[in-house]
Amino acid sequence: MKSSINALVIVGLVLLLAGVGLSAKHFMGGTSPGKLDLKIETKPTVMTIAYKAYSNPEAVDGKYWLAKVVMRNTGNSPLSDLAVSYRVPGHVEWTTPDTAAEVLPGQTLVMPIYPRFTSAVTKTRTRTPASLEVKIDYETAGEAKSVVEKRPFELRGVTEIEYTSIEADEIISWYDMWDNSEVLAAYMTDEDEVVKAYFGKISETMGGTPYVSSNEDLGKLLGAIYQFEVGTGMVYMGAKGVPETLGETQTLVQSIKLPRDVIQGNSATCIELTLLMSALLNQCGVKSHMVLIPGHAFPIIETPSGQLVAFECTGVGGQALGGVSSFEEAYKGGNETWAKCLKGETPYVIVDYQAHQASGLRPPELDPVDITAFLKMLNDRIDRRVSAAKEAQQQQQTQNQEQNQNQQQQQQQTQVEPGPGPVGPDPAMANFAAFRDPTGRMSVPYPANWMTDPNIIAMIH
Repeated sequence: MKSSINALVIVGLVLLLAGVGLSAKHFMGGTSPGKLDLKIETKPTVMTIAYKAYSNPEAVDGKYWLAKVVMRNTGNSPLSDLAVSYRVPGHVEWTTPDTAAEVLPGQTLVMPIYPRFTSAVTKTRTRTPASLEVKIDYETAGEAKSVVEKRPFELRGVTEIEYTSIEADEIISWYDMWDNSEVLAAYMTDEDEVVKAYFGKISETMGGTPYVSSNEDLGKLLGAIYQFEVGTGMVYMGAKGVPETLGETQTLVQSIKLPRDVIQGNSATCIELTLLMSALLNQCGVKSHMVLIPGHAFPIIETPSGQLVAFECTGVGGQALGGVSSFEEAYKGGNETWAKCLKGETPYVIVDYQAHQASGLRPPELDPVDITAFLKMLNDRIDRRVSAAKEAQQQQQTQNQEQNQNQQQQQQQTQVEPGPGPVGPDPAMANFAAFRDPTGRMSVPYPANWMTDPNIIAMIH
Protein backbone atom coordinates (compact mmCIF):
# COMPACT_ATOMS: atom_id res chain seq x y z
CA MET A 1 0.00 0.00 0.00
CA LYS A 2 2.80 2.32 0.95
CA SER A 3 4.53 1.76 -2.35
CA SER A 4 1.31 2.55 -4.23
CA ILE A 5 0.93 5.82 -2.37
CA ASN A 6 4.51 6.72 -3.16
CA ALA A 7 3.92 5.99 -6.84
CA LEU A 8 0.86 8.25 -6.92
CA VAL A 9 2.78 11.02 -5.24
CA ILE A 10 5.53 10.74 -7.81
CA VAL A 11 3.07 10.88 -10.70
CA GLY A 12 1.35 13.90 -9.17
CA LEU A 13 4.65 15.69 -8.76
CA VAL A 14 5.55 14.96 -12.41
CA LEU A 15 2.21 16.34 -13.67
CA LEU A 16 2.58 19.40 -11.44
CA LEU A 17 6.05 20.10 -12.74
CA ALA A 18 4.84 19.66 -16.35
CA GLY A 19 1.99 22.10 -15.79
CA VAL A 20 4.30 24.63 -14.20
CA GLY A 21 6.67 24.25 -17.13
CA LEU A 22 3.97 24.77 -19.68
CA SER A 23 2.67 27.81 -17.82
CA ALA A 24 6.13 29.27 -17.60
CA LYS A 25 6.72 28.66 -21.31
CA HIS A 26 3.45 30.42 -22.12
CA PHE A 27 4.16 33.46 -19.98
CA MET A 28 7.68 33.66 -21.30
CA GLY A 29 6.44 33.78 -24.89
CA GLY A 30 7.50 30.34 -25.87
CA THR A 31 4.12 29.28 -27.31
CA SER A 32 4.27 28.43 -31.06
CA PRO A 33 2.55 31.42 -32.73
CA GLY A 34 -0.03 31.39 -35.50
CA LYS A 35 1.33 31.80 -39.03
CA LEU A 36 -0.39 33.82 -41.77
CA ASP A 37 -0.23 32.27 -45.23
CA LEU A 38 -1.45 35.09 -47.50
CA LYS A 39 -2.59 34.93 -51.12
CA ILE A 40 -4.17 37.82 -53.05
CA GLU A 41 -5.94 36.93 -56.28
CA THR A 42 -6.44 40.03 -58.46
CA LYS A 43 -8.25 40.37 -61.77
CA PRO A 44 -5.98 41.67 -64.52
CA THR A 45 -8.43 44.34 -65.69
CA VAL A 46 -11.44 46.36 -64.60
CA MET A 47 -14.11 47.43 -67.13
CA THR A 48 -14.72 51.00 -66.06
CA ILE A 49 -18.11 51.15 -67.86
CA ALA A 50 -19.32 48.76 -65.13
CA TYR A 51 -17.61 50.48 -62.19
CA LYS A 52 -20.87 50.49 -60.22
CA ALA A 53 -20.98 46.69 -60.33
CA TYR A 54 -17.37 46.42 -59.14
CA SER A 55 -18.36 48.53 -56.14
CA ASN A 56 -21.38 46.42 -55.23
CA PRO A 57 -21.04 42.91 -53.72
CA GLU A 58 -24.73 42.33 -54.47
CA ALA A 59 -24.43 43.10 -58.20
CA VAL A 60 -24.78 40.07 -60.49
CA ASP A 61 -24.35 37.77 -57.46
CA GLY A 62 -21.02 39.36 -56.58
CA LYS A 63 -19.41 38.42 -59.89
CA TYR A 64 -17.45 41.64 -60.44
CA TRP A 65 -14.90 41.72 -57.62
CA LEU A 66 -11.44 43.21 -58.07
CA ALA A 67 -9.54 40.91 -55.71
CA LYS A 68 -9.87 38.11 -53.16
CA VAL A 69 -7.68 38.09 -50.03
CA VAL A 70 -7.14 34.48 -48.89
CA MET A 71 -5.71 34.16 -45.34
CA ARG A 72 -4.83 30.71 -43.94
CA ASN A 73 -3.46 30.04 -40.47
CA THR A 74 -0.71 27.43 -40.83
CA GLY A 75 0.60 27.93 -37.27
CA ASN A 76 -0.33 26.40 -33.90
CA SER A 77 -2.02 29.39 -32.29
CA PRO A 78 -4.99 31.52 -33.38
CA LEU A 79 -4.63 34.67 -35.43
CA SER A 80 -6.79 37.26 -33.70
CA ASP A 81 -8.17 40.75 -34.30
CA LEU A 82 -7.66 40.65 -38.06
CA ALA A 83 -8.27 43.94 -39.92
CA VAL A 84 -8.08 44.13 -43.73
CA SER A 85 -8.04 47.48 -45.54
CA TYR A 86 -7.03 48.49 -49.05
CA ARG A 87 -6.60 51.38 -51.44
CA VAL A 88 -6.23 52.04 -55.16
CA PRO A 89 -3.91 55.07 -55.40
CA GLY A 90 -5.50 57.87 -57.37
CA HIS A 91 -8.96 56.31 -57.21
CA VAL A 92 -9.78 54.84 -53.77
CA GLU A 93 -8.31 56.02 -50.45
CA TRP A 94 -7.55 53.65 -47.56
CA THR A 95 -10.81 51.99 -46.60
CA THR A 96 -12.32 51.31 -43.21
CA PRO A 97 -10.98 47.84 -42.33
CA ASP A 98 -13.04 44.68 -42.61
CA THR A 99 -12.45 42.68 -39.44
CA ALA A 100 -12.49 39.12 -38.13
CA ALA A 101 -12.17 38.09 -34.49
CA GLU A 102 -9.82 35.19 -35.13
CA VAL A 103 -8.62 32.51 -37.51
CA LEU A 104 -7.90 29.23 -35.75
CA PRO A 105 -5.02 26.97 -36.74
CA GLY A 106 -5.81 25.24 -40.02
CA GLN A 107 -8.66 27.64 -40.86
CA THR A 108 -8.89 29.79 -44.01
CA LEU A 109 -10.60 33.19 -44.26
CA VAL A 110 -11.49 34.75 -47.65
CA MET A 111 -12.34 38.44 -48.01
CA PRO A 112 -13.38 39.75 -51.47
CA ILE A 113 -12.60 43.35 -52.41
CA TYR A 114 -15.24 45.47 -54.16
CA PRO A 115 -13.57 48.87 -54.63
CA ARG A 116 -15.90 51.85 -54.44
CA PHE A 117 -14.75 53.62 -57.57
CA THR A 118 -16.25 57.03 -58.31
CA SER A 119 -17.56 58.26 -61.66
CA ALA A 120 -14.13 59.84 -62.25
CA VAL A 121 -12.90 56.41 -63.30
CA THR A 122 -14.97 56.75 -66.50
CA LYS A 123 -12.55 59.46 -67.64
CA THR A 124 -10.22 56.61 -68.53
CA ARG A 125 -10.12 56.32 -72.33
CA THR A 126 -7.45 53.68 -72.88
CA ARG A 127 -5.95 50.87 -70.83
CA THR A 128 -4.25 52.49 -67.86
CA PRO A 129 -1.98 50.85 -65.24
CA ALA A 130 -3.24 50.86 -61.67
CA SER A 131 -2.40 49.05 -58.44
CA LEU A 132 -4.17 47.58 -55.44
CA GLU A 133 -2.54 47.89 -52.01
CA VAL A 134 -3.79 45.60 -49.23
CA LYS A 135 -2.92 46.00 -45.54
CA ILE A 136 -3.57 43.26 -42.98
CA ASP A 137 -3.17 43.84 -39.22
CA TYR A 138 -3.47 40.94 -36.74
CA GLU A 139 -2.17 39.52 -33.47
CA THR A 140 -0.70 36.13 -32.63
CA ALA A 141 0.74 34.87 -29.36
CA GLY A 142 0.27 38.36 -27.92
CA GLU A 143 2.30 40.04 -30.67
CA ALA A 144 0.83 42.62 -33.12
CA LYS A 145 1.82 42.19 -36.74
CA SER A 146 1.13 43.98 -40.01
CA VAL A 147 1.50 43.03 -43.68
CA VAL A 148 1.18 45.23 -46.78
CA GLU A 149 0.96 43.69 -50.23
CA LYS A 150 0.69 45.36 -53.66
CA ARG A 151 -0.84 43.92 -56.84
CA PRO A 152 -0.93 45.52 -60.31
CA PHE A 153 -3.96 45.60 -62.61
CA GLU A 154 -5.27 47.77 -65.46
CA LEU A 155 -8.26 50.03 -65.90
CA ARG A 156 -9.92 49.63 -69.28
CA GLY A 157 -11.14 52.61 -71.26
CA VAL A 158 -14.79 53.40 -70.61
CA THR A 159 -15.78 52.19 -74.09
CA GLU A 160 -13.99 48.83 -73.80
CA ILE A 161 -15.66 45.54 -72.98
CA GLU A 162 -14.08 42.12 -72.61
CA TYR A 163 -16.67 39.52 -73.42
CA THR A 164 -15.48 36.70 -71.17
CA SER A 165 -13.43 36.14 -68.02
CA ILE A 166 -13.51 32.35 -68.27
CA GLU A 167 -10.08 30.74 -68.54
CA ALA A 168 -9.24 29.39 -71.96
CA ASP A 169 -9.04 25.74 -70.87
CA GLU A 170 -12.52 26.00 -69.34
CA ILE A 171 -14.27 27.37 -72.45
CA ILE A 172 -16.27 24.57 -74.03
CA SER A 173 -18.73 26.36 -76.32
CA TRP A 174 -19.45 29.56 -78.24
CA TYR A 175 -21.70 30.69 -75.38
CA ASP A 176 -18.77 30.78 -72.94
CA MET A 177 -17.19 33.50 -75.08
CA TRP A 178 -20.06 35.81 -74.05
CA ASP A 179 -19.75 35.27 -70.29
CA ASN A 180 -19.66 39.04 -69.68
CA SER A 181 -22.33 39.98 -72.23
CA GLU A 182 -24.54 41.38 -69.47
CA VAL A 183 -22.11 44.33 -69.20
CA LEU A 184 -23.67 45.63 -72.44
CA ALA A 185 -26.67 46.65 -70.31
CA ALA A 186 -24.52 49.42 -68.82
CA TYR A 187 -24.22 50.98 -72.30
CA MET A 188 -28.00 51.35 -72.72
CA THR A 189 -28.31 54.93 -71.48
CA ASP A 190 -31.98 55.67 -72.11
CA GLU A 191 -31.99 58.36 -69.37
CA ASP A 192 -29.22 60.35 -71.06
CA GLU A 193 -30.32 63.93 -71.84
CA VAL A 194 -28.73 63.66 -75.30
CA VAL A 195 -30.82 60.59 -76.14
CA LYS A 196 -33.95 62.33 -74.87
CA ALA A 197 -33.24 65.43 -76.97
CA TYR A 198 -32.59 63.28 -80.04
CA PHE A 199 -35.88 61.47 -79.52
CA GLY A 200 -37.57 64.84 -79.14
CA LYS A 201 -36.64 65.67 -82.74
CA ILE A 202 -38.00 62.30 -83.86
CA SER A 203 -41.27 62.88 -82.03
CA GLU A 204 -41.62 66.20 -83.88
CA THR A 205 -41.82 64.26 -87.14
CA MET A 206 -44.69 62.26 -85.61
CA GLY A 207 -46.58 65.24 -84.27
CA GLY A 208 -45.71 64.41 -80.66
CA THR A 209 -44.58 61.51 -78.49
CA PRO A 210 -46.84 58.57 -79.32
CA TYR A 211 -48.61 56.30 -76.87
CA VAL A 212 -47.88 52.77 -78.00
CA SER A 213 -50.94 50.65 -77.31
CA SER A 214 -51.10 48.50 -80.45
CA ASN A 215 -48.83 46.78 -82.93
CA GLU A 216 -49.74 49.47 -85.45
CA ASP A 217 -48.55 52.18 -83.03
CA LEU A 218 -45.29 50.31 -82.55
CA GLY A 219 -44.80 50.00 -86.30
CA LYS A 220 -45.23 53.76 -86.73
CA LEU A 221 -42.78 54.49 -83.92
CA LEU A 222 -40.18 52.04 -85.21
CA GLY A 223 -40.56 53.43 -88.72
CA ALA A 224 -40.21 57.04 -87.52
CA ILE A 225 -36.98 56.22 -85.66
CA TYR A 226 -35.51 54.36 -88.62
CA GLN A 227 -36.50 56.97 -91.20
CA PHE A 228 -35.09 59.77 -89.03
CA GLU A 229 -31.76 57.97 -88.72
CA VAL A 230 -31.65 57.41 -92.48
CA GLY A 231 -32.83 60.94 -93.21
CA THR A 232 -30.14 62.53 -91.06
CA GLY A 233 -27.32 60.48 -92.55
CA MET A 234 -26.72 57.77 -89.91
CA VAL A 235 -24.40 55.10 -91.35
CA TYR A 236 -23.39 51.60 -90.36
CA MET A 237 -19.71 50.95 -89.78
CA GLY A 238 -18.52 47.36 -89.42
CA ALA A 239 -16.24 46.41 -86.52
CA LYS A 240 -14.62 43.31 -85.06
CA GLY A 241 -13.52 42.28 -81.60
CA VAL A 242 -9.78 42.08 -80.96
CA PRO A 243 -8.53 38.85 -79.31
CA GLU A 244 -6.57 39.35 -76.10
CA THR A 245 -4.84 37.00 -73.68
CA LEU A 246 -5.29 37.97 -70.03
CA GLY A 247 -3.38 35.53 -67.86
CA GLU A 248 -5.08 32.20 -68.55
CA THR A 249 -8.04 33.82 -70.29
CA GLN A 250 -8.51 34.27 -74.01
CA THR A 251 -11.15 36.91 -74.69
CA LEU A 252 -12.50 39.27 -77.33
CA VAL A 253 -12.22 42.97 -76.55
CA GLN A 254 -14.30 45.56 -78.40
CA SER A 255 -14.68 49.31 -78.15
CA ILE A 256 -18.33 50.33 -77.99
CA LYS A 257 -19.60 53.90 -78.16
CA LEU A 258 -22.39 55.10 -75.90
CA PRO A 259 -25.62 56.17 -77.65
CA ARG A 260 -24.75 59.86 -77.13
CA ASP A 261 -21.48 59.36 -79.00
CA VAL A 262 -23.26 57.46 -81.78
CA ILE A 263 -25.63 60.41 -82.22
CA GLN A 264 -22.78 62.90 -82.22
CA GLY A 265 -20.69 60.92 -84.72
CA ASN A 266 -23.69 59.74 -86.78
CA SER A 267 -22.11 56.32 -87.38
CA ALA A 268 -22.22 53.05 -85.48
CA THR A 269 -21.58 49.32 -85.42
CA CYS A 270 -24.42 46.79 -85.24
CA ILE A 271 -24.14 46.65 -81.43
CA GLU A 272 -24.14 50.45 -81.15
CA LEU A 273 -27.14 50.83 -83.50
CA THR A 274 -28.99 48.24 -81.43
CA LEU A 275 -28.22 50.08 -78.19
CA LEU A 276 -29.41 53.37 -79.70
CA MET A 277 -32.62 51.82 -81.04
CA SER A 278 -33.38 50.27 -77.64
CA ALA A 279 -32.69 53.54 -75.82
CA LEU A 280 -35.05 55.41 -78.18
CA LEU A 281 -37.83 52.80 -77.97
CA ASN A 282 -37.63 52.96 -74.19
CA GLN A 283 -38.62 56.64 -74.34
CA CYS A 284 -42.14 55.38 -75.07
CA GLY A 285 -41.98 52.48 -72.64
CA VAL A 286 -41.32 49.89 -75.36
CA LYS A 287 -39.16 47.09 -73.97
CA SER A 288 -36.49 45.52 -76.13
CA HIS A 289 -33.46 43.25 -75.83
CA MET A 290 -30.21 42.76 -77.68
CA VAL A 291 -29.55 39.51 -79.54
CA LEU A 292 -25.94 38.50 -80.11
CA ILE A 293 -25.15 35.95 -82.81
CA PRO A 294 -21.80 35.05 -84.40
CA GLY A 295 -20.50 38.28 -85.93
CA HIS A 296 -23.66 40.32 -85.51
CA ALA A 297 -26.21 41.94 -83.17
CA PHE A 298 -29.79 43.18 -83.56
CA PRO A 299 -32.76 44.11 -81.34
CA ILE A 300 -35.85 42.09 -80.58
CA ILE A 301 -38.83 44.17 -79.50
CA GLU A 302 -41.79 43.28 -77.32
CA THR A 303 -45.05 44.24 -79.02
CA PRO A 304 -48.21 45.29 -77.15
CA SER A 305 -49.73 41.94 -78.15
CA GLY A 306 -46.90 40.06 -76.42
CA GLN A 307 -44.95 38.99 -79.49
CA LEU A 308 -41.23 39.39 -80.14
CA VAL A 309 -40.28 41.01 -83.43
CA ALA A 310 -36.79 41.74 -84.73
CA PHE A 311 -35.32 44.59 -86.73
CA GLU A 312 -32.15 44.99 -88.81
CA CYS A 313 -30.73 48.32 -87.66
CA THR A 314 -27.79 48.14 -90.06
CA GLY A 315 -30.21 48.74 -92.95
CA VAL A 316 -29.33 52.44 -92.63
CA GLY A 317 -26.47 51.57 -95.00
CA GLY A 318 -22.93 52.87 -95.24
CA GLN A 319 -19.46 51.65 -96.13
CA ALA A 320 -20.21 48.09 -95.06
CA LEU A 321 -23.39 47.80 -97.16
CA GLY A 322 -24.33 48.46 -100.75
CA GLY A 323 -27.11 50.92 -99.97
CA VAL A 324 -29.99 51.89 -97.70
CA SER A 325 -32.68 49.31 -97.02
CA SER A 326 -36.30 50.33 -96.93
CA PHE A 327 -38.09 50.06 -93.60
CA GLU A 328 -39.93 46.98 -94.86
CA GLU A 329 -36.67 45.33 -95.95
CA ALA A 330 -35.01 46.06 -92.58
CA TYR A 331 -38.00 44.64 -90.72
CA LYS A 332 -38.12 41.54 -92.91
CA GLY A 333 -34.36 40.97 -92.70
CA GLY A 334 -34.32 41.18 -88.91
CA ASN A 335 -37.14 38.68 -88.53
CA GLU A 336 -35.60 36.25 -90.98
CA THR A 337 -32.43 36.23 -88.86
CA TRP A 338 -34.44 35.84 -85.64
CA ALA A 339 -36.36 32.91 -87.17
CA LYS A 340 -33.07 31.09 -87.76
CA CYS A 341 -32.21 31.60 -84.08
CA LEU A 342 -35.52 30.17 -82.94
CA LYS A 343 -35.09 27.16 -85.24
CA GLY A 344 -31.72 26.41 -83.69
CA GLU A 345 -29.84 27.14 -86.89
CA THR A 346 -27.93 30.07 -85.34
CA PRO A 347 -26.62 30.23 -81.74
CA TYR A 348 -27.62 33.35 -79.86
CA VAL A 349 -27.38 35.16 -76.53
CA ILE A 350 -30.01 37.62 -75.29
CA VAL A 351 -29.05 40.70 -73.28
CA ASP A 352 -32.01 41.76 -71.12
CA TYR A 353 -31.14 45.37 -70.30
CA GLN A 354 -33.73 45.91 -67.58
CA ALA A 355 -32.97 42.66 -65.75
CA HIS A 356 -29.21 43.22 -65.81
CA GLN A 357 -29.50 46.85 -64.76
CA ALA A 358 -31.74 45.79 -61.88
CA SER A 359 -29.04 43.32 -60.81
CA GLY A 360 -26.48 46.15 -60.51
CA LEU A 361 -25.08 46.73 -64.02
CA ARG A 362 -26.31 50.30 -64.19
CA PRO A 363 -25.17 52.90 -66.71
CA PRO A 364 -22.37 55.26 -65.65
CA GLU A 365 -22.86 58.86 -64.63
CA LEU A 366 -22.44 61.04 -67.72
CA ASP A 367 -21.03 64.51 -68.16
CA PRO A 368 -23.56 67.30 -68.74
CA VAL A 369 -24.00 68.48 -72.31
CA ASP A 370 -24.95 71.85 -73.75
CA ILE A 371 -28.35 70.78 -75.08
CA THR A 372 -28.87 74.10 -76.89
CA ALA A 373 -25.66 73.56 -78.86
CA PHE A 374 -26.57 69.92 -79.43
CA LEU A 375 -29.99 70.81 -80.85
CA LYS A 376 -28.41 73.44 -83.10
CA MET A 377 -26.00 70.81 -84.41
CA LEU A 378 -28.91 68.45 -85.02
CA ASN A 379 -31.00 71.12 -86.74
CA ASP A 380 -28.03 72.05 -88.95
CA ARG A 381 -27.66 68.39 -89.85
CA ILE A 382 -31.34 68.17 -90.75
CA ASP A 383 -31.19 71.41 -92.77
CA ARG A 384 -28.14 70.19 -94.68
CA ARG A 385 -29.88 66.92 -95.51
CA VAL A 386 -33.02 68.76 -96.62
CA SER A 387 -30.99 71.16 -98.76
CA ALA A 388 -29.00 68.29 -100.22
CA ALA A 389 -32.23 66.44 -101.02
CA LYS A 390 -33.69 69.51 -102.75
CA GLU A 391 -30.49 70.06 -104.68
CA ALA A 392 -30.42 66.42 -105.74
CA GLN A 393 -34.04 66.67 -106.82
CA GLN A 394 -33.34 69.79 -108.85
CA GLN A 395 -30.31 68.17 -110.44
CA GLN A 396 -32.40 65.14 -111.31
CA GLN A 397 -35.06 67.33 -112.87
CA THR A 398 -32.40 69.19 -114.87
CA GLN A 399 -30.90 65.91 -116.02
CA ASN A 400 -34.33 64.62 -117.02
CA GLN A 401 -35.00 67.81 -119.02
CA GLU A 402 -31.62 67.56 -120.74
CA GLN A 403 -32.23 63.90 -121.55
CA ASN A 404 -35.63 64.75 -123.01
CA GLN A 405 -34.16 67.52 -125.11
CA ASN A 406 -31.36 65.24 -126.34
CA GLN A 407 -33.86 62.53 -127.23
CA GLN A 408 -35.98 65.04 -129.19
CA GLN A 409 -32.93 66.28 -131.06
CA GLN A 410 -31.85 62.74 -131.88
CA GLN A 411 -35.34 61.94 -133.15
CA GLN A 412 -35.31 65.03 -135.34
CA GLN A 413 -31.89 64.16 -136.75
CA THR A 414 -32.75 60.55 -137.49
CA GLN A 415 -36.25 61.26 -138.88
CA VAL A 416 -36.53 60.77 -142.75
CA GLU A 417 -36.96 64.05 -144.51
CA PRO A 418 -40.37 63.95 -146.12
CA GLY A 419 -40.18 63.97 -149.97
CA PRO A 420 -42.02 66.40 -152.17
CA GLY A 421 -45.74 66.05 -152.26
CA PRO A 422 -47.39 63.89 -154.89
CA VAL A 423 -46.23 64.94 -158.29
CA GLY A 424 -49.12 65.63 -160.63
CA PRO A 425 -49.19 66.81 -164.17
CA ASP A 426 -47.66 70.14 -164.77
CA PRO A 427 -50.52 72.57 -165.16
CA ALA A 428 -48.61 73.95 -168.11
CA MET A 429 -48.65 70.53 -169.66
CA ALA A 430 -51.96 69.47 -171.13
CA ASN A 431 -53.25 66.01 -171.79
CA PHE A 432 -51.30 64.36 -168.92
CA ALA A 433 -52.65 61.88 -166.41
CA ALA A 434 -51.07 60.65 -163.15
CA PHE A 435 -50.40 57.22 -161.67
CA ARG A 436 -50.42 57.28 -157.85
CA ASP A 437 -48.72 54.64 -155.68
CA PRO A 438 -51.28 52.96 -153.34
CA THR A 439 -49.25 54.09 -150.29
CA GLY A 440 -49.57 57.67 -151.41
CA ARG A 441 -45.82 58.20 -151.33
CA MET A 442 -45.25 58.52 -155.05
CA SER A 443 -47.09 59.76 -158.15
CA VAL A 444 -45.97 59.33 -161.80
CA PRO A 445 -47.33 61.51 -164.63
CA TYR A 446 -47.92 60.00 -168.08
CA PRO A 447 -49.55 61.21 -171.34
CA ALA A 448 -53.28 60.95 -171.16
CA ASN A 449 -53.46 59.36 -174.58
CA TRP A 450 -51.37 56.38 -173.47
CA MET A 451 -53.24 53.14 -173.41
CA THR A 452 -53.30 51.37 -170.00
CA ASP A 453 -53.96 47.75 -169.09
CA PRO A 454 -56.05 47.55 -165.91
CA ASN A 455 -54.98 43.92 -165.32
CA ILE A 456 -51.28 44.78 -165.28
CA ILE A 457 -51.94 47.75 -162.99
CA ALA A 458 -53.88 45.47 -160.61
CA MET A 459 -50.94 43.04 -160.55
CA ILE A 460 -48.60 45.88 -159.74
CA HIS A 461 -50.86 47.02 -156.89
